[in-house]
Amino acid sequence: MLPRRKKRSTPEDIKPLPPKIPGSIASMERAIVLLGNRVQNELNPKSRQELIELIDIYPDANTAATWKQALRQLIKDKQQSSSNSLQQIAQINPETSIIFSWLKEALSELYWEEKNAYDPELAKQMSVWYKKCPPQNSPKTYLVKKFLELHLAWSKTEDETEFDLADLNFNLEADPLIEHELTFIEPLLRLALEKVDFEFLGDYLVKELALEI
Repeated sequence: MLPRRKKRSTPEDIKPLPPKIPGSIASMERAIVLLGNRVQNELNPKSRQELIELIDIYPDANTAATWKQALRQLIKDKQQSSSNSLQQIAQINPETSIIFSWLKEALSELYWEEKNAYDPELAKQMSVWYKKCPPQNSPKTYLVKKFLELHLAWSKTEDETEFDLADLNFNLEADPLIEHELTFIEPLLRLALEKVDFEFLGDYLVKELALEI
């Protein structure tokens, strides 16, 4: 009796994207390289483990080819989306463009690439602030102001490894970015923040943190 042949994956069997999507474009590009190598041959143990860490599974050659193309398209989509966002910001005002660039960099510092998510404590705190937003303020505007306040305070901390969200105890009824006693807000930054489109930045922050609000 002939041994049963292992069923090969068909396009209908293959899911369009791997179960885990690498968190950054750089890690997606690395996964694409490894998937391309997998299409040609079996990977060595080190590369195999690296690919599993990136996408959570070691695919067969057919699946690797599909996922390689899918990740390439995903990168293009992300880059196009980023380009559209930057164009939209440029049409608003230069202050928003500057703060947006800073916001993206600050968020990247809180991204847990191995879990493909932002620091859960940060996301939890952002959600709390959003839901407790004072009635006279826009929730998204308030959220992004709180995020900026958090990182302005963080940047002034002597030892960032000891920084704790719980230590801040923000006054939810105040508008901290225009309070004069907050000495870590430089005058030029304060002036720029008066002209920023916080609603736009709030939409971006809610989307990036994937807040359930």
